[in-house]
Amino acid sequence: MNHYKLNYNFSRDYDLMKWLLDNGFELVCYIDFDWRRDGTDIVRDVCRARKTPNGNYYLSVRGHGYRDYAPFFHKYSFAEAMLADNVEFIVPNDYEKDNVQ
Repeated sequence: MNHYKLNYNFSRDYDLMKWLLDNGFELVCYIDFDWRRDGTDIVRDVCRARKTPNGNYYLSVRGHGYRDYAPFFHKYSFAEAMLADNVEFIVPNDYEKDNVQ
């Protein structure tokens, strides 16, 4: 049996997360979700983060939307919204800020 060591770097650097999404990256994230919306049934789930064509930031998985952040609509910043849901994302290994168009 082969055992592999997976080397993922998780981050809560929401400025970097927003920058990556703004530059076309889709990210694998972990997010806390409160099923009952009362703090008694919070689950940690994996999801996909992307920026939609209309400029919103969308975190979803299996057809379930966890977070839809519209910058022009929310009174909170992107970072505050991600922090509220305890979002962590996997930093891509192959990005370099200086080389992204």
